[in-house]
Amino acid sequence: MTAIEPWSTEPGIYAAFAEESFSWHNIERPSLYSLLIEFVNETTVALDLGCGAGRVLGLLSVLGVPDTQLYAIDNDCSILTTAQKCHPCVNFIEHDLSVFPYPQIKEAPTLVTAHHVFQFLPSETLTKCLDELKNFLAPNARLLIGLPHPVRVSTMANAPYFHRRRVEVPTSWGSGTISCITRTVADYLNMIISAGYSITRVDEPEVVDEGQRHPDAVAYSVGPSRLIILATLAY
Repeated sequence: MTAIEPWSTEPGIYAAFAEESFSWHNIERPSLYSLLIEFVNETTVALDLGCGAGRVLGLLSVLGVPDTQLYAIDNDCSILTTAQKCHPCVNFIEHDLSVFPYPQIKEAPTLVTAHHVFQFLPSETLTKCLDELKNFLAPNARLLIGLPHPVRVSTMANAPYFHRRRVEVPTSWGSGTISCITRTVADYLNMIISAGYSITRVDEPEVVDEGQRHPDAVAYSVGPSRLIILATLAY
């Protein structure tokens, strides 16, 4: 299979899949919702890194964050165009999330979300990103990171768990493969801690009850499929 960028060749296909995917509705969204609901409200200023088609933005809107207080960064103009159609009042920024400072952010974010994006960044880039974020976040800001579980990534790539290299895994929407970095759970946690954040919660969410009868449930129940990390800026 040909390696492709996650969505640059077929933004419409990716957007439709992402919004309706089994894992989003039955694993990821319920976990993100349960972690965010206690402290996200109409006063939250949120920044979504690698926003893609905007499904996390939709969740934040449901939780009460006004669209005008939502900032969304992605370096792919085609997927940003798709996201803007669904969220016209969000502050979209076409920018590489690894290049600082970020333009057009007028308020200090109290929440940063990075869902299914950090696995694409080399370790040096991810370390820099985590460190640079601290320079413009509000005190005690939260960082919510969603990842394909490292065990699942190594299994899908047929690579050792401690490989720590770039690998290719098949896309869930059936278009070639995507390239990501294999890291362990400890690698991610230690990078976050070393950057000055304190870990608040770690979740390896299972398929929710209402999804158990779906045909796709089996593929997501044989082992951990997602890793969700909530951290707080430690100052």
